[in-house]
Amino acid sequence: MRTITFILFLMMPAGCSVFNPYNGDFTCPKTFNGRCVSPKQAYRESVESTPGKEEEAIRPLKNLEKDFNMRGSVSETTYQNALFEKLTSLLKEPTTPMIAPPQIVRVLILPYEGEGAKLFMPRYVYVIIDEPKWVLGNKDLLNDIKSGRTEHLPAK
Repeated sequence: MRTITFILFLMMPAGCSVFNPYNGDFTCPKTFNGRCVSPKQAYRESVESTPGKEEEAIRPLKNLEKDFNMRGSVSETTYQNALFEKLTSLLKEPTTPMIAPPQIVRVLILPYEGEGAKLFMPRYVYVIIDEPKWVLGNKDLLNDIKSGRTEHLPAK
């Protein structure tokens, strides 16, 4: 009995691969519009940053080589510089409106009995505490519009 249990125990890890219903080989579907390469080749190309004929290379950040630390990862200053570049480009574009979301509170009303022995079940009520606010933009202009002073604004 011990030998049978031991043999079954040794065969159990190999049993999962026998019942695998999927094909282990990599094949591309016929409707694929990109390149058909193996997963190893795709990984190798992504690591080496060698774009294909029709693809565009990903451009690294400015001064990336000198911002690597000893462990080989990008330093915090590189991340902050990229973030600041993105924010300054947003600030320079006048067509990018940004609104801070409103602050909304969800209140649970517990079940209670009303007039005429009516039972009101528990429900949620949503209350707006702060209205949405513009984050980017000319604050003086927005305040003038809210107050109704529009004489210095251009006519439509």
